[in-house]
Parts: sequence; C-alpha cells; structure tokens
Amino acid sequence: MTILNANEIFSLSLGALKDRKIRSILTILMVVVGSSLMVGLNGLAAGQSEFANRQLNQLAANILFVSPGQRSFGSETSSASIVINSVIVDRIKSLPYVQDVVPEYTGSIQLRSQANVLRSPVMSLDPSKLSLIVPNIEYVEGSLVKQNDRSAMLVGDSVANPAGSTAPIVEIGQTVRATFSYVDANGKQQQESRSFVVTGIIKPTGNNQIDRAVIINQESGNQFLHKSGKFDTLVVAAQSADYLDTVQQEITGLYGNTIGVTSPRAIMAVRQNFMSGNASFILSVGVIALIVGAV
Repeated sequence: MTILNANEIFSLSLGALKDRKIRSILTILMVVVGSSLMVGLNGLAAGQSEFANRQLNQLAANILFVSPGQRSFGSETSSASIVINSVIVDRIKSLPYVQDVVPEYTGSIQLRSQANVLRSPVMSLDPSKLSLIVPNIEYVEGSLVKQNDRSAMLVGDSVANPAGSTAPIVEIGQTVRATFSYVDANGKQQQESRSFVVTGIIKPTGNNQIDRAVIINQESGNQFLHKSGKFDTLVVAAQSADYLDTVQQEITGLYGNTIGVTSPRAIMAVRQNFMSGNASFILSVGVIALIVGAV
C-alpha cells in the first residue's frame, strides 16, 4: 500500500481540478453563493429585528395603551367590551401611580392639499400631550402646537413628505381639506368635509403611528369623526416605568376582559418572538437551498 505525502496529494487534487473544470467551477460557485446566501439572510433577519426594536424604543417606557374589549389569540370571538368615555378616563386618572391619561379618537380621512390627494390616519387628542407618547418629538421651524384651536392640524413627516415626492406637499400655514366617510344611524354611507390649517409639521420620530398620521384637536375630532364621546384608545402614563405593572394590574382589576391593556414591553416581546421565528424560518430555507445546491 502506497502512502502519499502532502505534495503528492496536492498535485493529484490540482490535476483533478484541471481535468474536471466545469465541475470544479460549479463547486466553487456553490460554496461562494451558499456562504453569501447565509450571510445575507442573517443580515436581513438582524436588520428586521433592529428596525422593530428601534421603533418601539421611540415610545415612552411608562405608558400603557387601553382600548375597548380584549380579543384572545386563536379565538374568533372577543370579550364583551365597555364604552370608554370621560367617566372611565377620570376613574383611571384617579388610580395610584397614574401620571396622566390621554384619550384619543382615531379614524381615516382623505386629505386634499392643493392638487394632491392622499389617505391618512387621523389622531384626535390633546396635541400638547404628544410628548407623553413620543418623548423625542420635534417640530420643523415655525410650527405651533395650538391645544384649543379646533381648526388646527399637525402633520406627520410621511404625510408632508410622502415617498416619491421631490418636494413637501403640505406646508405650515396651508389650508387643507379633510373628508371623513361614516355610516349614519340609518345605515347610510355619508361623508363630511372640513378645512383645517396646518400649524405644525412633526419631524421624523421613527414611530409610524405618528409619522404617517395627522393630529387634530380632541373636541374637533369628536364632532368631525362622529364619535359621540366614545374614545377609541387611552394612553395611560404611569409616574415611572417601575409602576407600569402595578397600573396595568389596577386597570385590569377594575374592568377585567371588558377592556384591553397593552404595554410597549408586551408589544416588543411579541415582536421579538415573531422576529425570532421568522429568522429561523429564513435560515432553514437558506440551509435547504444550500443542501440542494450542494447535491
């Protein structure tokens, strides 16, 4: 039995590569492409996770989102809910360790700015309380936050500067026309239009809920969106993040499953679980593709 030394093994390997050029080239390509695929997929998964975390980190650490009812995961039915009105707002505001409660109406409107028409979410709340939700909120120069002006509107960056537009479509001091569609008491589809003056434009916050929306006065929203004093969401600010769980337990103890309470921490946990599962799925697809390529 002949034992080959290292030089002979290298020489035979090099000869085999020369004799089988196509197979050698394909093998090298498989290794390069497979390695690049795995690196790219890992980077994509990490980028998605970082983007989600960055958005959630823009939210204040001491806030809770309260909404009517609570739907269980995997269930087609939701628990009986209560109507969130000023009585409930005052009750939650009186709880220990609660700093403030910001009631909010929400909806979707068609916004007409000169020749531009776009659909935008609308948030109706006390605009001076936006800093409780997004502590790093900033406005472009010349902006004014008019708390009691029912015709004033604040505009998110993505609304003022939509993707693909080379110039802002909304400017401070401009009058815009908002149209809201609703169903009346008789079940008929109705529309109501109203003019607003843009008093401020919000700089990018990293929070899509703010960046893609317009904000109007709470009283104006109640009338314009036909809410009849029934709030869609409450933003409850605890005195500090340390009291968040205590406040959440107090609210749940009062209203049970008739009211839904969510914290950014819980949202982040769900997002992280989803991202982790998604990353594992992507990597498994990459491994399968790599094995197939190798065969």
